[in-house]
Amino acid sequence: MEAVGEQGAVVVGYTGLDRIVHNGKYMGAVAGGAAYYALIGARAMSTSVSIVTQVGGADMQLLRAIQAASPKCSHVQVVPGEAPRFDVQYVDAQESSSSPIVRAHWHPLFPQLNIRTWAESVRGVRVVVVATAPPREQLEWMAQVRTHVHPNPVCVLLTNALVFDSREITAAFRAADVVCVNSREWAMARQVLKDCRRVIVTRGAQGAEVVRSGRKAYKCAAPKTSCIDPTGAGDVLAGAFAGGIAEGQGEEDALMRGIVLASVSVSQVGVEHLLKELPQHGG
Repeated sequence: MEAVGEQGAVVVGYTGLDRIVHNGKYMGAVAGGAAYYALIGARAMSTSVSIVTQVGGADMQLLRAIQAASPKCSHVQVVPGEAPRFDVQYVDAQESSSSPIVRAHWHPLFPQLNIRTWAESVRGVRVVVVATAPPREQLEWMAQVRTHVHPNPVCVLLTNALVFDSREITAAFRAADVVCVNSREWAMARQVLKDCRRVIVTRGAQGAEVVRSGRKAYKCAAPKTSCIDPTGAGDVLAGAFAGGIAEGQGEEDALMRGIVLASVSVSQVGVEHLLKELPQHGG
């Protein structure tokens, strides 16, 4: 994959609040959702990054967190109601980093997220992170990006291959340039993913590997770290990878930096602390 080095990046998708529970102990409610975690990952790489998302009018904690990560907040639509709530429960964070028990309390936000509303302000941005959502929405977002933002984008797709319909998710996989999955998703959806151009398989403490057209290309190890809260680490990695590509880094270098950043992200509850370490991890 060629380095892009132009116009920064944009993250498209939904955000929410995560209630983190470890071994039955409530650790706190933090800003979350795949789009938010990817935003933090890209921003922590010193990338100029925007986010296209929706926030409920009652979710001031979430809105403040997004504003802190992306000061140019013109792409955030405030709508009536509440953002999704997720109860993320771990039996052992170190061993279950890729497979927590997640219970979602979903409060739909309307109208459906539409990139065209903000297309003018993000036009020309080539690197786009398409966060986890139903595959039909992801396909629509990628189509809107190609029509209204950039004719030849680099789309990095985040997903949950364990949940969504296999036929729909296959179409989303094929429309993306890079698909990010964890090891359980790779094991379950390998036959579907083998036709993808690039797949990043995250493996927790073992790092990550890149698969091209069904064949393993290379693997990057993760530094040793103390795991307190692994929530969103894979999304942070993907956001950092996209941010690195947008900054002009090569694929392997961007992935390694993403792995390092993800390793730092698990050392505390939440991921906001990564922004304080921006100069250290941004290059």
